[in-house]
Amino acid sequence: MKIEKIHLNKIKVTFTPADLIEHNLSVSAVKDNAPWVQKVLMSVVRRAEEEVGFSAENARLMVEAMPAEGDGLVMYITRLGSEEDVKDALGEAKRRLRLKVKSLNEASKIALISFESFEDAIALARFAIDCDEGYLYFHEGKYHLVTDATVAHRFSEFGKMTTDEKTCNLVCEHGKLICDSALKTLRNYF
Repeated sequence: MKIEKIHLNKIKVTFTPADLIEHNLSVSAVKDNAPWVQKVLMSVVRRAEEEVGFSAENARLMVEAMPAEGDGLVMYITRLGSEEDVKDALGEAKRRLRLKVKSLNEASKIALISFESFEDAIALARFAIDCDEGYLYFHEGKYHLVTDATVAHRFSEFGKMTTDEKTCNLVCEHGKLICDSALKTLRNYF
């Protein structure tokens, strides 16, 4: 596990696959905020205080978790104080997400595949063994994969596909991000 202080109120924690196994962590476990995950997070915060001087005593924390290269996990932990800090942290998280979607959009045209069930998304991930990319969202009772349109056409049998930019942006902005590198993550965990 590597801890970096990237701002006075923010640290970046990188977990290797071995760390994830040791602590029984995953992006979905962190997002579920289970009690045992909270204990792991508190031990990470205590270690961060010792290693990089990040103090979180009597503070609210915002935790962002996302898959990292090589099946690891990156976690950003932000110490929140005032309402202004909360707004700034949420704005920064949204900005990072928009940059990811924008870079995907600039690289090529994006497509959105909507699934009736989570199992349909898993079936696609198992089928698309040569593709690791995409962002999986949950919005209005459905799961949606945002991915490169050049590969999405291969997956149309698994869900309803659209390349409408407004629809893609709506899901990215208002949906709940489940994971990035979605196809790889779904294959690894399901």
